[in-house]
Amino acid sequence: MLYVDDILVLYADEASGKAADIKNRLMQHYKMKNLGPAKQFLGLEIERLPVGSITLGQSAYVASMLKKFDMTVANTVNTPLHHKIRLDETSSDTEADARLYQSIVSIMYAALGTRPDIAFAVGALSRYNGKPKKTRLTAAKRVLRYHWFSQAARHQAA
Repeated sequence: MLYVDDILVLYADEASGKAADIKNRLMQHYKMKNLGPAKQFLGLEIERLPVGSITLGQSAYVASMLKKFDMTVANTVNTPLHHKIRLDETSSDTEADARLYQSIVSIMYAALGTRPDIAFAVGALSRYNGKPKKTRLTAAKRVLRYHWFSQAARHQAA
């Protein structure tokens, strides 16, 4: 995987010889370092389990978002979006701080990386980045309060 100046080479154990050859060839042409087995890549935490599987997480990213928006001690909720919320019906609603709203909705990075459970809510909220209202801002903060989203980050901070 390659992203700007970060590269991650993934391979099965039986291909380690070929992988070493690829790394050596890259090092001959480019100034780079082999940092060993990846523990993090672009904010994704990579953990190798003894059984040979790999898990991905973003608890540090989630913790930083909760801290950024002062939501580390907020009461948790069981769903990322309330089932009765009407994001499109805000005619009597007041404008919300657009920068704050857009910053919260930037948790789309977590939805795309490791948190598909918040993807629908964040996708629905992102439709209103151009015209956030108080109701929508409250809904965005609810995603941060979502129990399964914030639980791992809270354990890491403790």
